Amino acid sequence: MANSEGKQCTASRSTPLFAGLLAFLVALGSFPAQAQTDPRSAAIEEAARQSQFTIVDDPAGLARVQEIVNRMFRVADTKDVMVAPPIRIVTTDQPPNAKADGTNLFVTESLLKLLHDDNELAIVLGHELAHHILGHSKGTSFEYRISSTARKLGFRGDLPTIMDATTQVLEAQADQYGILYAALAGYDVSSAADVYDKVLVSDEDPTHPPKAERQQKFRERLQNILDAVDGFNVGVDYTLRGQLTSAEMVFQELLQNDFRTHDIYHNLATVHHQLAFRKHLLPKDSPATVCSLMLELTSVLEPQGTRRQVPTRGPASAPDSDRTQFVAELGQAIELYQQALRAKPESVISMSNMGCAYLHRGEEGDLEQAAGTLKRAAKLDPGNATVANNLAVAYWLGENKQNAVAELQRALQITPNFAPAHYNLGVVLEANGTPREIEASHQEFQQYLQDSGGVRSPYYLAHARERLGLKNVADSSSSSKPPALSEKPSPRPDFPVVPGDLVSSIPAEAGTPRKVNISHEGNIQLWHFTDWQVLVRDGQVDQVTMESARTQTSDGIRVGAGIEEVRKTYGIPDAEQARGELAILCYPQRGLMFRVRSGTIYAWSAF
Repeated sequence: MANSEGKQCTASRSTPLFAGLLAFLVALGSFPAQAQTDPRSAAIEEAARQSQFTIVDDPAGLARVQEIVNRMFRVADTKDVMVAPPIRIVTTDQPPNAKADGTNLFVTESLLKLLHDDNELAIVLGHELAHHILGHSKGTSFEYRISSTARKLGFRGDLPTIMDATTQVLEAQADQYGILYAALAGYDVSSAADVYDKVLVSDEDPTHPPKAERQQKFRERLQNILDAVDGFNVGVDYTLRGQLTSAEMVFQELLQNDFRTHDIYHNLATVHHQLAFRKHLLPKDSPATVCSLMLELTSVLEPQGTRRQVPTRGPASAPDSDRTQFVAELGQAIELYQQALRAKPESVISMSNMGCAYLHRGEEGDLEQAAGTLKRAAKLDPGNATVANNLAVAYWLGENKQNAVAELQRALQITPNFAPAHYNLGVVLEANGTPREIEASHQEFQQYLQDSGGVRSPYYLAHARERLGLKNVADSSSSSKPPALSEKPSPRPDFPVVPGDLVSSIPAEAGTPRKVNISHEGNIQLWHFTDWQVLVRDGQVDQVTMESARTQTSDGIRVGAGIEEVRKTYGIPDAEQARGELAILCYPQRGLMFRVRSGTIYAWSAF
């Protein structure tokens, strides 16, 4: 990596005093980042010559770098820098490095050969992209202006010494943001500290912090990113538990801490989407058809897992529906979905959810926006039953019964037990239907009562039973009725703590946990023990997650049990979603969640 003069990133110490000065000056707006446009080829060649680079024709290398930079640029807070820098692959007598000069990004062929892994290359490119976005580059003018100001304010030392110390602060800041950009773009940054052993051959450059110091800072930043993954997972759990205000608080704090990822924007949008129903709409005013929302289950910072569907309604609602507030909450959700799509333009689940938000809001032009968004999502992922279901709702609201039926049938071809599609098909067939269609609609409502795929809210369950002439679920002939709800289960007494306990009751022999602050506002922490975790809120145990087979639920389900054993014991889950080998089954009324891999439970939570 190189500084603004092309020197390779290496040595010396940064001074907190200069960090404070830099923050002060930038806060005053003294050095705004300037928007750049792609200059003419002659200008790029001249810039390369001044940096002692020779531009080479390397289409494969250029494509590789361009893909990494574009991914990071989409998720970075680009401020006034509206376009990514033009990129050129170059040769040089210098050691392997990359250099952002304020307008261009030069990457040496030797660096591409040295770093075969895109995850490692992203760490180096992220550093240079941070220089570009934060306005550090453009020759030495930035450092000179800060250093000159430092002297005017009374800082001692000759100008070159002050400039070296100032540049160290800029390099440390580029390290900090560079690894963040790489992580937000989905690259594995766990090897960040090791990259410097490969790239930095010298530790004698006074304009850069020492290698050991930079490596330690990377390790600290990596732990900070892993802590953000914990926060993301807690936000997901709160959303599924129906504690939407808590989920909103957790996701919002992640955004405030610069973790502006697609999945966090998406989930926060989904929370506001649900809050519109929870806070501002009575069940009796619910839409006639069911739009199915999808929640991101894993953070891009930890790219593995699946997503699960979540209901659009909680158990409580306002005394009267408030249309104005309902529309305003959905407007906020739509803005957040749009932010999510700016970070990940091809996200099908964000398109699908945003289409639903437009349909639910129902303002002028919203139906057309919804239909266009959902059609694009369906084109990108024709095998997604949720998207097909939601597109059918848009067709139905647009009075196109034929297309609505076709999309619902397509959804059921993709996922035969997808409950929302069965319910919606019942609604569509029954409306102005022939006797044959009405008979078919009753079959769909009956199937809806039996299916386990998707969300089945109490309001729509009641409506389906009403259409079938059933007074309650006991009248249904379903052979898949879940067992009657029993007392909320809790871990066996041999487990050291259960939800509701004071944290002071955790015995000393449990060991010293690693504590992660999830939300300062909500006083929420996650305590990591050897094979279990405790979510702590205001000094009380809010949730316990078990990751070993030494404990079990009150019904005998433990890690290692099969997914069918869970279904047999607890019936149809309130929410279930699977992708690949992973699945999650959630029973909010019982206070249980089960995480499954390859058909076997690998963790379960009691709350």
